[in-house]
Amino acid sequence: MENPYNNEQPYQPVPPQEPIPPTPSLYQGNNGFATASLVMGILSLVFLCCAPFLLFILSSLGILFSCLSKGERARSGAAKAGLALSASTLAIAGAFLIFFCSVFLFSPEGSSFLRDYIHILTDDNVSDEELYNFLDEYLNGFEGDAGTDSWDYENSPDYYEDFDEFQLPPEFFQQPETDNGGNFI
Repeated sequence: MENPYNNEQPYQPVPPQEPIPPTPSLYQGNNGFATASLVMGILSLVFLCCAPFLLFILSSLGILFSCLSKGERARSGAAKAGLALSASTLAIAGAFLIFFCSVFLFSPEGSSFLRDYIHILTDDNVSDEELYNFLDEYLNGFEGDAGTDSWDYENSPDYYEDFDEFQLPPEFFQQPETDNGGNFI
């Protein structure tokens, strides 16, 4: 068999290449805003139970900070987590708000309140007495309870009436005996 390369090398050596520069990170946004977004998301989740009126402010700030932290191509993990926590907390709070409003409006007290409120708003001849009665009825109670408290203070038991008669045993007031160093432990 004959040599097809005529005593030449079949392959040429590869010339040395320059090192490949490191690729830039996909995220080049603001890490401070990403962290703030995560903190606002966590706080909004905590305030879901404790202070719902602050929840909407904190969730909105968490979503805003997540949007501000976005880089050229992607968000960081903290920004994604903050966005997810803030949006889900807003959704949960919105669902609770819709549920409680619908339950209130479909109850007899809620229907009565809505009917009286619309009457006050739309009637041109509402007297001060009607407005006062409306406020008194719905701020102080419903149907016959206006102006009264639900707790009967006059007939409630007073647990501190007999406090003077209570006495501690005399052993309670005795000082412990001092040890002269014989029993250290």
